[in-house]
Amino acid sequence: MSDADLLVFLEETFGGLNETDFLTGPGFSEQDLDIDPVFAKPWGDVLQDAMTDLGIPDTGLLRDWAIETLQRRPGVQSLMAVYGVAICEAADSSGFVIGVAAIDLRPGEETIAGLYTGCQLGVCDAWRRRGIGSHLVKERFLMDGALPTWSLDSPAYSPGGRAAHLSGYNLLHGELTRLRQPDTDCRFSL
Repeated sequence: MSDADLLVFLEETFGGLNETDFLTGPGFSEQDLDIDPVFAKPWGDVLQDAMTDLGIPDTGLLRDWAIETLQRRPGVQSLMAVYGVAICEAADSSGFVIGVAAIDLRPGEETIAGLYTGCQLGVCDAWRRRGIGSHLVKERFLMDGALPTWSLDSPAYSPGGRAAHLSGYNLLHGELTRLRQPDTDCRFSL
């Protein structure tokens, strides 16, 4: 997507949202929001649910799925320089997209480092605290123009999920701010 198209998309889907709107979805209020540690799921559960949805029968095939996904590279956003992962659409073998995945890019280590599928956001324990969750939130919003939690009766997050979503909001806000700036010539003379 070009910067001009991305600007239009973000203005239409994100431009009027504050942090609360981003968490709840348009038309809801902060009172509708449910933040509770009970919504946190262990990484193994998030991964297993996604494997079922993706049609991956066992963990031995995760690397194959990751490599195939990287080769197709649908919607890939490489974070290699900082994180060593690529954010890609998470799709089953028929091409049905269920969300986004962070894939470890180290040769021979290609595996899933994080996922945002359905309403579940999770990052592998070894990859936590690197900002991957916030990038998954950003890319999921860019893919769908909304968050999956907006379709819940009561938008719900664990405290960590809330933090990752707010960090993703900040990434989107920064992107929108950058796109709204007119091109400037950074050269100067003495």
